[in-house]
Amino acid sequence: MKLEKRFKAIEDLLLTHHYLLEKEVLQRYPKLMAPYSEWGKRITTFSDEELIQLENMQFQELDLPSDYLDMLNKIKNLLELDQSKYRPHEIPKEHLKKMTLKKRHEIELLQGQLAEDENFVDIGSGAAHLSGVLLEGNSKTSICIDMDQDIQGIGKKKHTKILNRLKFETLKFHRHAKLYGDSTHTLIGLHACGDLSCDILQYGALHKFHKIVSYGCCYHKLTNFPMSGKTNLAVSNHALTMAAKSYKTMTLKKFIQREKVKRFRYTLHFLMHEHLNSDFVTLGNANKADYEGEFHEYCYKYLPETKKFSPIFLANFYESKKDVYREYLCYGVIRSHLSRLLEVFVNLDRCLFLKEQGYQVKLEEVFDRKLSPRNLCITAVLKQS
Repeated sequence: MKLEKRFKAIEDLLLTHHYLLEKEVLQRYPKLMAPYSEWGKRITTFSDEELIQLENMQFQELDLPSDYLDMLNKIKNLLELDQSKYRPHEIPKEHLKKMTLKKRHEIELLQGQLAEDENFVDIGSGAAHLSGVLLEGNSKTSICIDMDQDIQGIGKKKHTKILNRLKFETLKFHRHAKLYGDSTHTLIGLHACGDLSCDILQYGALHKFHKIVSYGCCYHKLTNFPMSGKTNLAVSNHALTMAAKSYKTMTLKKFIQREKVKRFRYTLHFLMHEHLNSDFVTLGNANKADYEGEFHEYCYKYLPETKKFSPIFLANFYESKKDVYREYLCYGVIRSHLSRLLEVFVNLDRCLFLKEQGYQVKLEEVFDRKLSPRNLCITAVLKQS
């Protein structure tokens, strides 16, 4: 992959459709801009199964406007990334206690990815699940850095047999932290949250670590963007939240549950706009059970001002907005197409930063998206001077 070329092509597409990135779906109410309004109205006629296909980027057999189809084909091409061929290694049974299926899958593949590396600095290591497995049955070493002393205590109890090779450092890591280990160690950041991924890359480049392996996540907490200085694209927190939730496979069960949540939430905001003279506000997280009850009960609980309206009025309003809700739900599906694209763009920006620092860099998909959708890995190896 030519990093700069892909980066520029994605930037151009994101700029073309910047309207989709800037704001949340509800912040566009009561009027959507063309062509997205026309696209949304077209797909309101789709069945739930067809909308699921569309959200999963399986759009080839769907009846879509030509300009919409053109955007989807461009996105599909730009999302074609190298697929890793790391051979998974079985994890010894004694390491599997309290390890989730997701973590197990990740570590099985990371063993193959890091098989040739001898020593590690593991940032955000928690209880050292990864390092503990990497050090099993060999003479390798790892320095595990995390800010949670209690979780590290669990790791120390779990890995008593290798504590002579497994060192724990308790601190809130940042890019200016002192050097741990030396530049021959492999620097690892497995799903380091938000700016922590950026700090790891900058720390690695500053100390000229020979090899850096980084999996990012929690882009909605990111403030350090861009890193490379190669783009002027303005990225809102709403857009970064999209990236943080991208690439999950949509199923009918998930779709139906989400539809319940969104219909209550969206209709309440329609009510606020039309009858309470209120713009978009965050209502906070509701309980799953709240969406199984009546709409007026949800309104009364999360926006007490609505108690001025009778249950019958709210029920009638809810029903009257059914078609409008469907249109905005479909607009959300259209908007979702840029989610993974933006995640790739953020990671390419990090790749370009590392390239500027003298690294040979690759970006690839490693984990199974169904188990671990934050599956983009940056591997950077310092070029020989």
